[in-house]
This record gives sequence, structure tokens and C-alpha cells, in this order.
Amino acid sequence: MRLAYVAGPYRAASESAVVRNIRNAEAVAVELWKAGFAVLCPHMNTALMGGICPDEVWLKGDLVMLERCDLVVLVPGWQASSGTVAEHLRARELGIPVLTWPEDFEAIKLFANANGPFRCKPTMPATISVKQAAGILGRHAAEQRKRRAAGAQDGLPTAKPDEPLFSSEEAA
Repeated sequence: MRLAYVAGPYRAASESAVVRNIRNAEAVAVELWKAGFAVLCPHMNTALMGGICPDEVWLKGDLVMLERCDLVVLVPGWQASSGTVAEHLRARELGIPVLTWPEDFEAIKLFANANGPFRCKPTMPATISVKQAAGILGRHAAEQRKRRAAGAQDGLPTAKPDEPLFSSEEAA
């Protein structure tokens, strides 16, 4: 089971707006669970704990959780949140695929059923298309079949670190 991280705005000018942000992230998390992911939704993890610790504590903790995830899903309005922008940039640095809700739902579903560990090139675009996700996962599945046929049991990809996961044509 893949682990998805829900990234979106949390802080807001009013308590009701914070609650709205939490509920928006929760709604995405529910759909991701239904699609077959285990889900980390930091909005729910620290819901309404504002003021207990400085914001930096929450943001640092969120990045620690994000680093363990297979996929980041951006909630609508993410661009207006400095914390989400930081999460987005960290995911890209680590090569964690970043997709946008709800536009990328078909690609998100592809990731739910993918086998083995998965990371993208850190230089990949901010988000990837369904076609790109299908191409990456198709190559990964083919590699898994080859490894199984050769008797490999660990499920780890055999691509060399400097070998691109997708071609420049797929990235376009």
C-alpha cells in the first residue's frame, strides 16, 4: 500500500477559515483512502493545536512525515500557503511525485496500485500528467516483471542512479 501525503493550506485569518482548510484536506484524504492509499493528512494530525507550539515546529514535523511518503497530493489553493509551497519544494528535492487534486485523480489512482519503491528524478516538473505517470509506472512494472523472471525477490528497481526514469519527450 502506498503512502500519500495531503498538502494544502492550514493557517488562515479566522478560526472558521482554519476549520474550512482542515475539512478540505480531510475530504481529499478520505478520497485517497478510498482509492487505496494509506494517507497522512497533517491537517488532521494537529487540528486546532495552533498556539501550543511555534508554527515552525508543526512545519518541521510535517516535512519529516512528508519525507516518508510515496506521493504528495496538493489540495486546491495550495499556492497561497507558504507551508505547502515548502512541502512541494521538499517533495521535488526528494523526487517524490507531486500531483494536484482533483485534476490529477486518474494519475493518483495509478500510483495507488504501483508496486515497489518509487521516486522521480528531482528535476522533474512540478506536477506530472496522467500520460507521464502511466509511462513511468509502465516501465517500473516491466522492470519488476524482468526481476521476478530472473528470481529477484526484493522488489527494488535496478535502474542506475544516473539513468532517467522518463524521457524528455514524456516530461514535455
